[in-house]
Amino acid sequence: MRPQRQAALRAVLDEQLKAGPVVLAFCVWKVVVVDPSVPAYWLQVTRRLAPRLCGLAIASPSMGVRAAARGFSVATVLRQVELDVRAFAREDEALDWAKARRRAQAGR
Repeated sequence: MRPQRQAALRAVLDEQLKAGPVVLAFCVWKVVVVDPSVPAYWLQVTRRLAPRLCGLAIASPSMGVRAAARGFSVATVLRQVELDVRAFAREDEALDWAKARRRAQAGR
């Protein structure tokens, strides 16, 4: 999720957003502490891309990562960014939520 490693993801994301709403799901397994550059970067990205980027699911067994995701969710609300952000302990829960969120947005 580090900013310097996101060029390929951003290119695909920009292309997919042309076709309709997008929900991203990040499955973070090897990270325990979130580098501060990560939420700062994604706050900039999400502000620019929302509401077409309409959901962000973050799955991790790490309580630290899930807490950072919840903090990121609060930051999007405070910045009035239309983006639904959720944290999950399990990958399957995150993917199920992301699929449901995408279906809901496609039906609008």
